[in-house]
Amino acid sequence: MIISVKIAKLGSVVDFDVESLPPTSVHYALTYGLTQSVNDAAASVVAKDFDDTEAFRAAVVAKTNKRLDQIRDGNTPGSRAPADPNAAVARKLAKSLTDAGLTPDEALAAIEAFAAKKAKKAA
Repeated sequence: MIISVKIAKLGSVVDFDVESLPPTSVHYALTYGLTQSVNDAAASVVAKDFDDTEAFRAAVVAKTNKRLDQIRDGNTPGSRAPADPNAAVARKLAKSLTDAGLTPDEALAAIEAFAAKKAKKAA
């Protein structure tokens, strides 16, 4: 199995053939990755947002249990189909238009008019 790891600061990717790695390296990578993933799941839970320790702990347990279930079920972030980048751009554009005071219908009309204009230029 080949695993590709992106080096964010360089924008490059390094491939690892898992079968060729020493067992200690596989153990390290799995332990580190699982630890990071489970702790990331509860990163949004902040103690100061809770009145008591038990409520805080319950929120952390809920978030981490959800991530553990996802990992055990194979429903991990990397396993889903990639998000449509055009949809993400459209959502950001729509938000900026509504933030500028347009109604959702006006924002949609503006986006559709822009897309039609671009399509006409491309033809």
